[in-house]
Amino acid sequence: MDASEVDRDVLLQKSSAELLVDLETSLKPFLWKTPSSGNPRVRRRVRAREADRLVGLVEKFQELPQLLDPQLNTLIPVLVQAFLSYLQTVPRPKHATDDTELLVTLSKAICRLLYTFCKVRGEKVIVRFLSTETRHLELLLSAIEHGNPVNGGVAKTTWSWEERYVTLLWLSQLLLAPFDLATISSSDFEDDNIPIIPHLKWPSKIPGISLRVIPLAIRYLSSPGKERDAAKFLLVRIAMRRDMQDLGMLKILVEWAVASFTKSKEPKPVYHFIGILSFLAGILNSSIGTSDMAPYVPKVFSLIEDISEAENPIFHGLQESAVARKIIIKIIRTISVLDLRTEDMTRAESTIGTLLEYLSHSSTPVRLAASKSLSMITMKLDMINPEFAIQIVEAVLDELERSITWVKVSVDNETSFDLSRADPSQWHGLILTLAHLLYRHAVHAEQLPSLLSYLAVGLAFQKKSTTGGRLGTNVRDAACFGIWALARRYSTTELTNIRINIASLSGAVHEGASFPDSTNFPSIHKPDHDTEKPVLQRLATELVVSASLDPEGNIRRGASAALQELVGRHPDIIVEGIKLVQVVDYHAVARRSRAIQEVATQAAQLSENYYDGLRIALLGWRGAADGDGSIRRTVASTFADVVWDTGILSRHASLNSIISVMLHSLALKIRNLGSRQREVDEAHGLLLCLACCAQKLRTSLDPGTVRDENDSGNAVHVSTLVASFTEISLEAMKGVEESFGGSSTRQELLAESLSCLISAINPCLVRHAILQHFRTKFRTSVVSSRLPKSNGLNMQDEEITNLCDTLSSPTWMTTTSIYPILKTLQRVHVNPNFVTKDLINFSKSAQDLISRFMDTTEDTTIGSVSDAAFSLILLASPSHQASTILQWVQEAKVKAESGRKGQGKAYMHTFFKLFQLVGHEDLNNSYLQEKIIEALNWRWNLNYDLEIRITILSCLSKSNALIKRTQDFEQMILAGLEDYKTDSRGDIGSHVRIEATKVVGSLFQQSEIWKNQHSALLQNLIGKIFRLGAEKLDKVRIEAQAVISCALDPEFVIPFPISNPSPFLINIITKFPLSQRTEFLAVSPSSQQYFFALFNLPESYGARNPPHNPTWLLSLLEGFVLSADTGSQDLIRVSRAALIQVCSLSLSHLQSICSGLVQVLEHNLANDRVLVSVLELVGFLFDMQIFQQADIKWSRLFFLVQKAHFKTGNVRKLECCVRVYGGLLELPPVQDEVGKKLKSMLRHTFPRVRKCVEEELFINLGQSMDVKAEV
Repeated sequence: MDASEVDRDVLLQKSSAELLVDLETSLKPFLWKTPSSGNPRVRRRVRAREADRLVGLVEKFQELPQLLDPQLNTLIPVLVQAFLSYLQTVPRPKHATDDTELLVTLSKAICRLLYTFCKVRGEKVIVRFLSTETRHLELLLSAIEHGNPVNGGVAKTTWSWEERYVTLLWLSQLLLAPFDLATISSSDFEDDNIPIIPHLKWPSKIPGISLRVIPLAIRYLSSPGKERDAAKFLLVRIAMRRDMQDLGMLKILVEWAVASFTKSKEPKPVYHFIGILSFLAGILNSSIGTSDMAPYVPKVFSLIEDISEAENPIFHGLQESAVARKIIIKIIRTISVLDLRTEDMTRAESTIGTLLEYLSHSSTPVRLAASKSLSMITMKLDMINPEFAIQIVEAVLDELERSITWVKVSVDNETSFDLSRADPSQWHGLILTLAHLLYRHAVHAEQLPSLLSYLAVGLAFQKKSTTGGRLGTNVRDAACFGIWALARRYSTTELTNIRINIASLSGAVHEGASFPDSTNFPSIHKPDHDTEKPVLQRLATELVVSASLDPEGNIRRGASAALQELVGRHPDIIVEGIKLVQVVDYHAVARRSRAIQEVATQAAQLSENYYDGLRIALLGWRGAADGDGSIRRTVASTFADVVWDTGILSRHASLNSIISVMLHSLALKIRNLGSRQREVDEAHGLLLCLACCAQKLRTSLDPGTVRDENDSGNAVHVSTLVASFTEISLEAMKGVEESFGGSSTRQELLAESLSCLISAINPCLVRHAILQHFRTKFRTSVVSSRLPKSNGLNMQDEEITNLCDTLSSPTWMTTTSIYPILKTLQRVHVNPNFVTKDLINFSKSAQDLISRFMDTTEDTTIGSVSDAAFSLILLASPSHQASTILQWVQEAKVKAESGRKGQGKAYMHTFFKLFQLVGHEDLNNSYLQEKIIEALNWRWNLNYDLEIRITILSCLSKSNALIKRTQDFEQMILAGLEDYKTDSRGDIGSHVRIEATKVVGSLFQQSEIWKNQHSALLQNLIGKIFRLGAEKLDKVRIEAQAVISCALDPEFVIPFPISNPSPFLINIITKFPLSQRTEFLAVSPSSQQYFFALFNLPESYGARNPPHNPTWLLSLLEGFVLSADTGSQDLIRVSRAALIQVCSLSLSHLQSICSGLVQVLEHNLANDRVLVSVLELVGFLFDMQIFQQADIKWSRLFFLVQKAHFKTGNVRKLECCVRVYGGLLELPPVQDEVGKKLKSMLRHTFPRVRKCVEEELFINLGQSMDVKAEV
C-alpha cells in the first residue's frame, strides 16, 4: 500500500512540541479548580469529552514514544498527586458519584491517562515516576478494596479496569520497599478474619499488609482484562521479597499455583489458569541467577507436561489458547536456562524439541515466543556444550531445506529456488529463530553461509493463499531483522570470506512453473566477477530490492533500516554505500509509488549490482505480477527507465546486449504464462513492460543513432531489435488469445496492455520499413551525417524523412501536420518494398484484437484501446482506413441497440481521434466525417445514457471536430448544459453539465477569427455559463468559473459602480479588485466576493463584447436562486449576502435584480426546480425591505404567484407563495386583492399552509383574531 505523501512520524516530530505544551497546560485546569478563596481543590468529576481529548493527545505519540521522555517527569507526578488528593478528599454529599455520558469521576480520567502513558511508553518506564512513599500503601489498598468490594458488598462507585490496573501496578512498585512489611502494617488480622483461599495455607505471623495484598492479587489474577498483568507483577513482587520467603510464602504460593491445576475438579474459565501460569512464568523469570526456585522446578515442569500432553478436559481450553501456549513456552525456557546453570541437559533436550515443534504453530505469538526462547537456550548451550548448540542451528536449517527446492538456472552453477512446498507459518518461525540467533551471536562462522542463504531467500518469500492473497509478509520482516542483527553483531572480518551461491534472489521462481533448461538461460552475472562478490554486497542488493519494491510499507522501511546498519557497520564494503543509504532513505520508501519510480531508478544508476537485482525483481511478484493494477503500470514505466536509460548510462555493455537480455527475460516469462491461465495480472504487467520498452525503442532511435548492421563497435542493430520486439509481440498476442481467450472476467486488463503494446510497436515497424527503404535506395548506412541532403532527395523522400522523424516523437499521434503524413503513407503502401511481412502479420493480428477489445467499458482501458485503434488506422492504406471506420460505425450502432448502459464508449473515443484523419480535400474521404458525426448524434439521441453523454462531451472538448464542425455539435453542447437529470443517486446530470462546460471552455480559447464567425453561438453559451457559475453544486461552479475566466480578456477590469459605498464594501474592493482574469480565478467560488463579482459580469462583459444580451442576467439568476435557496447553509449565507450587497449599490442594480426575478418566475412556472427557489428568494427580498423599492407591475406579480400555486400539492411552494403574498400586503395597489386571497387560504387543506397564512396576516395586518371570527 501507498503511505501518505507526508509521513505521520515526520508530522508528529514537527508538532510534538505544541502537543506537549497543550497537554501540560491543559492538565492543571482539568484536575484542579480554584474557588474564590484561592486555594486549589481537586475536582470530583470532569468532562468526558476533555478526558478523551487528553487521551488522544497522548496516543498520537504511539509511533515515536521517546518524544514523551523529556516531559514525563513533569506530567506523571501531576497526575499522581491529583489521584492521591482525590483519594484523600472526602466527597461532599451533594456530589454525584456515578458516571454519566458527559461527566466521569476524576480517578477514572486520571487512570485512563496513566494507562495510556503505559501503553504508549511502556509500563516499566512509567512506574519509575510513581510515588514510592510507603505511606501511600494503605491508602491505595483501601481505595481498591472499597471500589471493588468482595463477598457481595456494595460500593458507592465501582472502579473501572483502568483504575484497578494502575493501582495494582502502583502497589507492586511500593512493595519494593527495602524493609520488612511487618514494620509498615498498621494492623493484624484476627484468626477468624484471615481470608480463605482454596489450596492456600497461610503461614503464621504473616503481616497484615500481606493478608490484604495477596488475596487482592489472586482475585485479579483470573481477570480477562489488563489488570491481570498488574496483579501478576504484584503477586510475584511479594512472593520474591526476602522477608516473605523467610516466612515460606514463596513455597506456599508455588504449591497453591500447582494445586490450582492438579486439584481442580471442575472446568474453570481459561483466564483463571492463564493468570496462574503467568504468575509461575513471572516468578521463574525473577529467580534467574539465583537458586530460589530450584526446589520447585520439577513440580512446575511436570505440571507443564501434564497441561501439554494430558487428555484432561479441564486443560482443553489451555491447549487451544495461544496466550497460554506463549506463557508455557516462557516457563519451559526459564526452566531450561536454570537447569543449564547446573549443566543438567535432561529437561533442556525435551524443551528444545518442544520449541522446534512450536516454530510452525499457526499462532504468531507462539512462534515469536518459541523462536526467542530457542535462541536464548542455544546461546547458553554454546557456553556449555558448543556441539549441541551447533546441532540446534543445523536442525533449524534442515527444516528450511526440506521445504525448498533449489533449481539450477545457469551453467555457472548459480541457483534459484522454488517455494511451492513451503509453509509460511513454519518459515516465519524458522527465519525468526535464525534472526534471534544472529542477534545473540550464537551462530558459528562455518554455519553462516547456509544461514545467510536462507535469510536472503526469506527477503523474497511469498506464496499465494487459496483466496488469491499473498502470504509471507512476516517471513520477509523476520529476514530484515536477521540481516540487521547480522550487521550489528558480526564484524567485517568474520563476514569477509563468506560466499553464498544464489543467483536471482530477487526473482524467485514461480510456484508450479516449468524451469528452463540451464543451457538456454542467459547468465545474468559475469562468472569471473560474480563468484567473488562479497556476501555483504549480495545482501545489500537484496535489501535495495526489498526497500524499493516490496508491497508492504513496514518491509520497505525495515529493509531500509537494515541497509543503513549494513553500510554503517561495515564501511568500504558496499558499493557506493553512502550514496545508496541517501537514496534508499527510510522516509523515501514509505510511499510505494515513490519507492518504485524514484528510489529504484536512482539506486540502479549507482552500480550494476543494484541494476541487475532491480531489473530482475521488476518482472517478479513484487513488480509486473503485483496484484494492484496501478502499481503494475508504475512498474512497467520504471522497468523501461531502468533497462533503457539506466542501463545505457551505468553499464559498459552495448545497447544490443542489454536489450537482448531484457527481451529474453520477458519472452521467457510470457511463454510460461501459457500453463497458468489464472495469471491475468502477471500477463497485464509483463505486456505493459514490453510496451514501455517498445516506446523507448521508438523515441530513442533516430536516424543519427541507426547504423548499418555490418558496422562494428557498439552499433544499434535496428533490424535485429525491431524483429525481436515484433516476434515477442506476435507471440504474446497469440499466447494471450489462446490462454485467456475464454476468460470474460479480466478482459479489460489484457485489452489495456495489448493496446499499449500495439500503439508502441506499430510505429516502430513502419519506421523500420522506411529506414530499409533508404538503405536499399542509397546503398549506404543511414547516418545523419551521411543522410542525402535535400538536393539529393525527391519530394517523396523528403516527406518520408519527415515521417520518420515524426514517428520517433513521443507526441506523434497528436501532431498537427497529420495530412502530409497520410499522403506519404499512401505512397509508402503503394510501394511493396515498404510493406514487410512482419508489418502485415502484426497489423492483421492487432486488427483482430482491437476489434474484440472495442467492447470494453472500463475507463482505464478505453484510452489505450482507442490509441491503438488510431495507430493502426493512421498507418494503414486509405481503402483499409475507410472500410475499417465504416465497420466500426456499424458495430457501434449494433452494440448500442443492445440496451446496455455505457456500451460503446471505446468507439466514441476512437471516432473523435479518427476525426482528424478524414475530411481533408486531398484524401477524398470527407464522407467518413459525415458518417462519424451521424453515428455520434444517433448515439446521443438513442436513449439517455449518462456514461455515453459524458464520454462524448469529454472527447469533444479535446478533438478538432469541435472547431471544424461546431454547428454539428451545437445541439449536444446546449443539451449538455441543460442536463438536470436526477435519479436515486442524485443530480447525475451534473456530470454532463461539467463536461459540457469544459467544451465551452475550449470554444472560448479559440482565435478571435473563429469567435467572430460563431458570435451567435457564443452569445447563447455565455449566459448558460453564467447560470452554471451561480448554481448550488460546488464542482459545477468551479468548472464554470474557469470557463468564465477564459471568456474574459487578460486585462479585463470588472467595474464596480458604487454610490456612497459602505466601509465594508470598500474593504472588499481594496482587498479584492478583480482586475484580471487570474484574480477572478483566485476567488473561492463559495465566497461572497465571487457572487458579488458574478452579478457585475453580464453587463460588463456585454459592454466589451457587444451586443449586450439582457438574457444573460436572467440565466445567471436561474442558477443563483438555487444556491440561495437549496445550497448548503454556508452557501445560502454568502450568496444572499452578495445579493443584498449588489442591490445596495444603486437603484438601477436593485431594479434589474427584482425585474429579472419576476421574469425568471414567469419563464419557469412549469419548472418547480427553479420556481420554488425564485419564490423563496422573492419572499426573502420582501422580508429585507428590498423588493418593495423596485418599480414593478405588482398586479402582474400577484397574477404570476397565483398561477404558480394553482392546484398544486407542493407544500413548500405554497409556503413560499404565502411569504410573497405577505410582502405584497404592504403594497397599496394590490393590498386588498392579496388580503382576500390570504383569507381564502385560511380554509386550505394543508395545516402547515393555514398556519403560515395566519402568521403572515397577523404580522402584516395585526388582525388574526378578526379574520378567524369572519371565517
